[in-house]
Amino acid sequence: MYDLCVIGGGVAGISAAITAAQKGMKVAIIEKDKKLGRKLYATGNGRCNLTNQYIDYEKCYNSSDKDYVDFLYSVMGDHAYEAVNDFCKSIGILTEDIKGYVYPKSFQASSVVWAMSDKLAELGVKIHFKTFIKEICRDNSLFILKAQNEEFTCSQVIIACGGKSYESLGGTDSGYILAKNLGHNITTVRPALCGLTTKDAITKLSGVRTKAKISVYKDYECDYELLVSEIGELQISDYGLSGIMIFNVSSQVGRLLEDNDDFTVTMDFLPGIDMSKIKEMYDVCGDRTVVGFLNTFMNDKLASFFTSKILKDTKIKLKNIDYYDLEDLIHEIKNYDIEINGIKGYDQAQVCAGGISINQVSDHTLMSVKEEGVYFAGEILDIDGICGGYNITFAILSGKKAGESAYDKNKSN
Repeated sequence: MYDLCVIGGGVAGISAAITAAQKGMKVAIIEKDKKLGRKLYATGNGRCNLTNQYIDYEKCYNSSDKDYVDFLYSVMGDHAYEAVNDFCKSIGILTEDIKGYVYPKSFQASSVVWAMSDKLAELGVKIHFKTFIKEICRDNSLFILKAQNEEFTCSQVIIACGGKSYESLGGTDSGYILAKNLGHNITTVRPALCGLTTKDAITKLSGVRTKAKISVYKDYECDYELLVSEIGELQISDYGLSGIMIFNVSSQVGRLLEDNDDFTVTMDFLPGIDMSKIKEMYDVCGDRTVVGFLNTFMNDKLASFFTSKILKDTKIKLKNIDYYDLEDLIHEIKNYDIEINGIKGYDQAQVCAGGISINQVSDHTLMSVKEEGVYFAGEILDIDGICGGYNITFAILSGKKAGESAYDKNKSN
């Protein structure tokens, strides 16, 4: 018999368990895998970006968009950066701030899992590995959690078993099934923080890495609303587009595709370069080929691609084209519409978009409004954020909120 059972041994579940146990609750974590924090090992290329100083809640997403920023303020507070740092320090994780981005001092995700595991052991939290919860049943004021060959009895339950992202690291839809069986609605779940697929000819340039800007517009009968824009390193692959800038728009693009909305994705392959800069170099490079001239500003393969597309001749010299033709070429390079036909799958997605609707949980406690004593935390909720520690920040602080709320309810009973 436990005061609290936490289903899921990822960062949200661990944070919840630590918080509740620190307050004196008898806590168990029930984890289907053979070890804790498997997804955490993969974050930040193994360096584990925990949070950042410039957290902006509008760079998180939700399926309905209704009041989700207010929900995040209620769950994470006004100072998420400080809250994550304080929590990490309280369990023995020293951090390093690199230009506002916070990592463990060791720059190893494994050190975070290790410190969390040690804290759980110190607090006496019981961990049941390789245990898959198939059903949650209520027995008067208690819950019975049914696994394959055993059952667990507890007063309260936190469901923090993540989503389908990183399937190779144990991502599943088990949490959604448990929630659905308890009467909760699940908004459409899809991959996020992943690459975009396209049949565009630019995929012939697979392997090219270049600075670029991507802008996503929603089409309203020939009127365009800018939904999201990112600048950074673009990676062109044989399937389409990748890189952090692409990951950061993938949630919005995935939602547009899911809803069959009309939208336009525009690439600027010369961000920060305007025609005045082009003209400055044009006046001294007339004897160069157009491709050679463009290579002053951009990757040579991209230069050849656009020159061939617009001028039909990759060997033509700059002095042999009209300045207006050059303007047309530069305009295409800076305003290249690319057709996106999909997003990469769960095996490559760092997080999931969609999940338990935030309208079905209290923003003050994260307790279900449908089933008293059941809480949700982390990726299983319909919240996802861009790269830069957003998703781990939400996992830690939502787990902490759920753990605190479970304690407060236990104390009041």
